[in-house]
Amino acid sequence: MSDEYDDEVYELGSHLMKAYQRLVKVCALLPVPITLPAGPVYDSRQIIPAVNRIVTIIDDQPVPTEVRSGIWGSSLHWLSAANLYTQYIATEGDEVLAMQIKLNAATAGEILHYMEELLTDDE
Repeated sequence: MSDEYDDEVYELGSHLMKAYQRLVKVCALLPVPITLPAGPVYDSRQIIPAVNRIVTIIDDQPVPTEVRSGIWGSSLHWLSAANLYTQYIATEGDEVLAMQIKLNAATAGEILHYMEELLTDDE
């Protein structure tokens, strides 16, 4: 594999992890905190099921619909990016997949940024 491809894999993974770290932070701010795997080393076998779980349990949170919808949607965007990342690695560098990963990760991150503001404004 070329250095360019390796750099792109690293960059895309960084986008995913930044959005995931924001998701960890937002979920910890919920009235009934949702704890996600965190730490310096991330294992997709733990992270993906944890984010899937958010999608199924977020409706149980005692927060406004806007917050539940934002976390639900950002979780789905993150999961889409994670699945596309797997495809990107398997196809060894499809440029369109890279753009889709960046778009989904950025969208998740922006939504989560807003959700964090909504959750901390109430404090």
